[in-house]
Amino acid sequence: MAFYDKKGWGLYIGIPFTILVVGLIVWGNFFATSSHPVLFSWTVQPKLVVCDTVPDWAQPGTPAFKQAIAFWKDHGWEFSSIETAPCTEVCTVNVEEADDVEVTCNPGAVTLDLIDQWGGENHPGKCRKLKNVTLLGADDWSTILVPAVVEGSAEIDAPMLPKDANAIVLAHEIGHCLVGLDHNVGPGVGCANLNPKTGAVLNPSIYSAGWVDEGLPASPPAWSQP
Repeated sequence: MAFYDKKGWGLYIGIPFTILVVGLIVWGNFFATSSHPVLFSWTVQPKLVVCDTVPDWAQPGTPAFKQAIAFWKDHGWEFSSIETAPCTEVCTVNVEEADDVEVTCNPGAVTLDLIDQWGGENHPGKCRKLKNVTLLGADDWSTILVPAVVEGSAEIDAPMLPKDANAIVLAHEIGHCLVGLDHNVGPGVGCANLNPKTGAVLNPSIYSAGWVDEGLPASPPAWSQP
């Protein structure tokens, strides 16, 4: 009898919980909308400076570069110009991982350069800028750092990288450094949020990222030129 009671209570609790979880998954993927917190914005339309040290896959004219640029252009976000040049100026920025990190930079521009190491198992690129600056003008800067090779995890059971992984990495970091976005935030449930949207270009994991544009902000107002 006691065994039956325990089993009965288990079913009584487990079935509604399962229904709730399945319902949240269906709601989050098909009916609710994810979002992207905006961390900063440019008051001028920045140019993109591509350093001559950028890896071959991220050079202007490559499929990955053209696809990433076209994605944001189609959503109303575009650099004022794109140029390739030696990057000689260096800026110092404080980041969570370490103090006083030096990165290449150009005033009034987003700079694209090579990162010196894989940025993390799930997140290969980085966007650097000065902390606590929410409006970037002609004297400000942000820097995209990408790896020499976008590699998969070394773990045997790791998921496969998405198709067009190179382009997604570059588009993801442009979303950070040009549009000023934080990572995708899943639909809210009370004070909590579901997981980031699978396939979102700003999903924090490269293994779950893609070209889903849900929740991206509207194109900016008319920018002034730096």
